[in-house]
Amino acid sequence: MQYDPSASPIYNYNSNMSTKQELEKISNICSEELTRYRYNKDLKISDKFRKGKVAGLAYSLELIYYIFEKEKRLKQEFLERLEAQIKDVQDLNDGDYKKGLEEALEWVEKLSKNS
Repeated sequence: MQYDPSASPIYNYNSNMSTKQELEKISNICSEELTRYRYNKDLKISDKFRKGKVAGLAYSLELIYYIFEKEKRLKQEFLERLEAQIKDVQDLNDGDYKKGLEEALEWVEKLSKNS
């Protein structure tokens, strides 16, 4: 009894979806299936199969959560590195190059903090 994701009403493949949108869809499908296998005792499957299916779906949901958390930390890491670069620029000799570099980095920092 294999699950066909395209049979789910949630699943609608769209090649224009972002990775985040795609993972959200997969998460929704996994949650739906996890509920189905965890609580529907009328399914004609062995307990071991049920446990395996539940474990695989739970792992997939945890992995998606981990990826989303990692993505949140990427922005923080980007800002930290940008701020470090802004501090390093202070060591340069004054001049147009330094001014342009400072302006560009500070602009990107402000842009990043407002998004």
